Amino acid sequence: MTEHDNIIDVLKDLFELSDAKNITIDGKIATVEDLQESYKESLINLADLLGVSELYLK
Repeated sequence: MTEHDNIIDVLKDLFELSDAKNITIDGKIATVEDLQESYKESLINLADLLGVSELYLK
């Protein structure tokens, strides 16, 4: 995952991921679990940028 320095880039990645077709990770077709992990990593990055890391540290 790429960690971004601003909210706009994180949101762009999330929108691109939500519209993507035939997603591959490490050369293989992504599973639902792979996609969930990608979303979670981006959401963690976004929470950190917003200063609300307590959302995922519970």
